[in-house]
Amino acid sequence: MKWSVLWVAAFVGLGASPSFAAKHVVSAGAGAVTNDPFLRRRLLSVGYESRPEERVSFGFDLQFSPDLGQKDWKPITKQLVEENHVSPDISKITYAGRMALTVFPVQHSEPSFLIRAGFGTSAGLVHTSDDLQALDVGKADERAVRTQHQVHPCLGAALTAEVWRADGYGIRMRRDLMIFIETVNSTTLEMKANKVFYLDLMRQF
Repeated sequence: MKWSVLWVAAFVGLGASPSFAAKHVVSAGAGAVTNDPFLRRRLLSVGYESRPEERVSFGFDLQFSPDLGQKDWKPITKQLVEENHVSPDISKITYAGRMALTVFPVQHSEPSFLIRAGFGTSAGLVHTSDDLQALDVGKADERAVRTQHQVHPCLGAALTAEVWRADGYGIRMRRDLMIFIETVNSTTLEMKANKVFYLDLMRQF
């Protein structure tokens, strides 16, 4: 409870830094997977970063994506499952936690705003859930159920751009790549490379 109060207080303005040289940054944002042909996946994220140097950031983030069942399906998925009776491999990211390192080689500052651009790498864990309905199996299929919910090591890389105002608020756009290997139906290993676009609101203090 104490940590949640501190996080909210920092975000809304307590302990705000008057300069662009932030030591700590909190963020909240939303994103979407852009390269999944079968699913719409939308993610919410919160994060914290320590910035010991002006162009270097160490941080972690937590992400959550609600499972909306068939509402997550794209039209091609409904057609394959309901009309063609084909079972695409549908695996949904449900939540993730990652540590990240970001550097900002490009920076431009003015008295009222600052623009940064950089790249980063990350490592962590991601939880996925297979859509048994799309796979055309039921709860009685022990092989499919055994690997329906999984936790995977996850590696990532990102391109990021930030715009900061002098009052300590900023926005960030991230193009993120999440790479992990999952097991399908207890028999097949499949590598996933999800491209995610995020938009974050940030606060420095």
